[in-house]
Amino acid sequence: MRRECYVVWPLYGHVLQALKEGRLEIDQGVTMLAGCWLTLPGDARIRIQRNVWLNGNLMLHAYELIEIGEFTGIGRGSLITDAIHRTSDPIMPPLAQGMELKGPTRIGRRVQIYNNVTVLGGVTVGDGAIVAPNSVVTHDVEPYTMVAGVPARIVKRAENTSSAPSTI
Repeated sequence: MRRECYVVWPLYGHVLQALKEGRLEIDQGVTMLAGCWLTLPGDARIRIQRNVWLNGNLMLHAYELIEIGEFTGIGRGSLITDAIHRTSDPIMPPLAQGMELKGPTRIGRRVQIYNNVTVLGGVTVGDGAIVAPNSVVTHDVEPYTMVAGVPARIVKRAENTSSAPSTI
């Protein structure tokens, strides 16, 4: 309430502990709808800037750092992570192999990520970018571009990057 945020319960994960420890930073005007899941084991951090919209059943899974820039919207059922399951041992199940850190995941300002999108570790989504529904982002997304697919590829670029993202 002090942050003037809107959170619909249930909210899952290490939220209260991470807030108390300063590992979860939520700026003013953030909206989190029902079913959001924030995972921050150990020293992991999540930074959410002002006026971010996190739709329901979204998962933010940080092992190191996830940053989300201001005025960004992330759609229902999406997954943003900074690590992936190890798969180097063909005998051992991937879930038993632990996680492989891929570096911080950064989502820029005024980004629109639609429903059921996966953004994998170590990826930067540039300011004003748009990620189409059901896409899997495995590489950096340039500012003011639209990407789609599995894996996500550029489908459109803004003609004038000094204008609002609506020019895409």
